[in-house]
Amino acid sequence: MVVTEMFSATAGSGTQFTVEEVASIHAVVAQLPIAAVVFSLESSVIAANDECRQLLGYDSDDLTGAPVTDLLPDSGSATLQFDPCGRTNPAGGLRRLRRSDGTHVSCWLHLGAGILAGRRVVIACMDLVSPMVHETDLWRTRAERDDLTGLYRRSAFLDHVNRWIADDRTLILAFIDVDDLKHINDTHGHSAGDCVLQAVAHRLLNWLPPGALAGRFAGDEFVLALSAADGSYTIEGLCTGLRDHLCGELVAWRGGSLFLSVSIGAVIGASGEDGAPLVARADEQMYAAKAAAHLARGRRSEAPTR
Repeated sequence: MVVTEMFSATAGSGTQFTVEEVASIHAVVAQLPIAAVVFSLESSVIAANDECRQLLGYDSDDLTGAPVTDLLPDSGSATLQFDPCGRTNPAGGLRRLRRSDGTHVSCWLHLGAGILAGRRVVIACMDLVSPMVHETDLWRTRAERDDLTGLYRRSAFLDHVNRWIADDRTLILAFIDVDDLKHINDTHGHSAGDCVLQAVAHRLLNWLPPGALAGRFAGDEFVLALSAADGSYTIEGLCTGLRDHLCGELVAWRGGSLFLSVSIGAVIGASGEDGAPLVARADEQMYAAKAAAHLARGRRSEAPTR
């Protein structure tokens, strides 16, 4: 089993649940003496017991059918890989959850996959922690996350990447630089630059596949890491697709719009390579891409007109 920072389950293809299956799952969950929610492989809530509704402040049917990501204040998700029987050993950890009123509570979250009513589902049980632990968790989150974008800070991002490397996971790391951010700040003010950075972060999070990580390294520099184990991405395809997603639309700003351009470099991690040198290699590729784009623009501007 692999557990990462996000809270979704991926294994096979899911179908609709029948009324009888939902009723059976509800009956099981209602008997649990702890706050619990069951969701499908597509991350839609199937059932939640009264303890869960009380903990999170929802009415009886508010949760049913909702995406489980509605309960998460962060961008992350837990990716579970199933054995042939469709079960996993449960994974646990301290996690913040979003209540119906928008406030957060810290819980010990126990997450595992199993079979209920003959269907493969994911079961999450929640223990509310003490206010002191909750406050500690808030400070830990603030230490890990960038204030402006909500992405991982440099040190937290590298910690996660190094844990992946320690687990012998093959990964792709991309380094993203926002072009001409200084010009935007000088022309429109730093609030415009902040708006562009927030737009990049938002679009990054929308693009990220399950289990991937995104971070902000410096003022105009972003990084992301994703698994390369299944061969879904080539370096060129990743850079092109990511650039198209990030720059496909202008950034709305005070009734107008701001142009967004980025330079991207990406590399595949080498065996035994730590996170810091991996980031440095991706940074070099980013600068090479930026220089090549600058040279291409210069050639186009010098081309004779007809």
